[in-house]
Amino acid sequence: MRRREVIIGVGAALAGARHIARAQGTARPLLGFLHSDPAAANAVNDAAFLEGMQGLGYRDGRNFDLAARYGDNDYAHLGVLAKELVALNPALILAAEPPSVLAAKQATASIPIVGALLAYPVEQGLVASYARPGGNLTGILVIVQGVWSKWVEIALELAPQATTIGLLVNPTNVPNTISQKDVENAAKAAKLQLVVAEARAKDEIEPAVAKLKAAEVQVAMGGADALLVSERDDLCRLLNAARIPTIFGNREFVDAGGLMSYSVNNAANYRRAAYYVDRILKGAKPADLPIEFPAKLELIVNLKTAKTIRLSVPQSLLVQADQVIE
Repeated sequence: MRRREVIIGVGAALAGARHIARAQGTARPLLGFLHSDPAAANAVNDAAFLEGMQGLGYRDGRNFDLAARYGDNDYAHLGVLAKELVALNPALILAAEPPSVLAAKQATASIPIVGALLAYPVEQGLVASYARPGGNLTGILVIVQGVWSKWVEIALELAPQATTIGLLVNPTNVPNTISQKDVENAAKAAKLQLVVAEARAKDEIEPAVAKLKAAEVQVAMGGADALLVSERDDLCRLLNAARIPTIFGNREFVDAGGLMSYSVNNAANYRRAAYYVDRILKGAKPADLPIEFPAKLELIVNLKTAKTIRLSVPQSLLVQADQVIE
């Protein structure tokens, strides 16, 4: 098991997390930082959080310290990492993605937790409500109910004659399995056959893509799971080689060669998480801080990929796009 156990400053976060010992005997609050994916995969989001903290007057190593744990896509090990952070008795824990949020919540009922990318916290029993979380967890949503079903609408706009569409998911990621039901319902309503391909580990990605190809899906969709994000280069290469148009739940897939994404801007969520950290450090309780909906959903289109897979993207989608990569 390769694991990063680091305490990072602004420069270290941008450079890829060096091992730095925390200064002893300081009164600075310690913030725990729990990620389910590798450090290198989260550099942009880490930087966004630290930028948000800087905007509120905080400097890592000056008026707070940051202890980070990265799970390298091993969800089963997140519980161990969460307990390590709890043992440090931090002022709070910033839990990056949904699996990290769940691990942190299971590890402590008293240390405040801020979720940068919350998904279905009410449905999973992690909070009482969005308006009044009622426990030690709050933050910003990354999955809004109905977004995944919107992918089906986009798929039909992209390929009006489609009869079969595909969905790539990691079934160990509980929020993604919840959102899968939205896709299933939307596909059924549109009279489309839905082929679900599962990948729990890196070596299951190629067989999953092969399943979609064999089913002759006209469009494939994929959730923003940490495993899939970390393997996005190979995933997009395989899907493009099969000439399957794609719609993903994270713009990082589009940067890696995917065709489209319709999703929350993750970096904006991390930046906003600094607001919650600031409020808690100043005495606010997570129970009283309402969970926020993301400010904006973005549609990103990669015309380079469209050319590669010999697809003409309808003008109706291009005019809706927040960004078109040419």
